[in-house]
Amino acid sequence: MRGWVDLGDDITPTTPFTDLDLDSLVLVELAVILSRTYRVPVDEAELAEAGTVDDVVALLAAKQTTAA
Repeated sequence: MRGWVDLGDDITPTTPFTDLDLDSLVLVELAVILSRTYRVPVDEAELAEAGTVDDVVALLAAKQTTAA
């Protein structure tokens, strides 16, 4: 994503989604993209609970391990 948009130096993989003002519609769209890309079910509530990019990566890894 850094190649597409200048995110600045203050945004890291541990920056909480709440600090980025991601609303529920953005999380729904992200859930659809992640579900299609990684072929595991992901919903908005799980993303909101995860809260950061690092935690979403861990969530996806756990779901892929469980699905295998």
